[in-house]
Amino acid sequence: MGEMIRAMSTATKNWLFGIVFVAVAFLALFPPIYLTFSGAKPDVLGMPLSVFYMIGTGFLITVAVVALFLVEKARDELD
Repeated sequence: MGEMIRAMSTATKNWLFGIVFVAVAFLALFPPIYLTFSGAKPDVLGMPLSVFYMIGTGFLITVAVVALFLVEKARDELD
């Protein structure tokens, strides 16, 4: 896996993580998705579904940033 990451071109890495970040931003900022969950009654882990959705979105953003950091660390691109 490490060799595959090191062999990936910079343009491919940028496109891959660009798509991931756009998708997560779409989930976080597109109001109809959140509004769909805000009217739902079921609770997830004791929280309303809309609160769980926002916490989950924050978690996805965090995972994406950490993944980008780890890929750049493996490729020795950190300053």
